[in-house]
Amino acid sequence: MDGITAELLADPLHMMSLMALAFGLSLVANALTLALFWRFGRRHAATFGFSNGARNIAIVIGALGGQVPHETWLFFVSTQFPIYFLPMLLKPVYRRLVPDPAPVTYETRRSASRQSAR
Repeated sequence: MDGITAELLADPLHMMSLMALAFGLSLVANALTLALFWRFGRRHAATFGFSNGARNIAIVIGALGGQVPHETWLFFVSTQFPIYFLPMLLKPVYRRLVPDPAPVTYETRRSASRQSAR
């Protein structure tokens, strides 16, 4: 990954377009997976959507033995940004989509155990 700063300074438009592509693909993967698993409930769909949208493709580079073209390395570097920034950017969206569950208290736990005993 050496030389990324030089690449960014030499051709900032190209690097920014790769980053925009990486963010876009990550958001699309997130949204498609969320929609696909929606029928299993909001919490599960959000978990699967986020997991798919924020996956790390380093294993692909490892499987290829590092023998990839320069452009692939640049895109690989660009995919790291959504992995780290999307959790912060999507936090408000997920908070609205999946509200926090009711807190578990002694009374709710006791009530649940009574219902399961019936």
